[in-house]
Amino acid sequence: MQIDFQDPEFRKLLEELVSQAVARFVAENELRAREISLVERLIRVEENKG
Repeated sequence: MQIDFQDPEFRKLLEELVSQAVARFVAENELRAREISLVERLIRVEENKG
């Protein structure tokens, strides 16, 4: 079986899947960035205490 990369249905499905994957990646990395930022703030607070 050969895939027709020019097939509009295939291209639409591929675009949907890639969009979902990118959105998931962005959401996960935004969460990680917030977590890292929180940890950095906690470290600064602890450093300022000592």
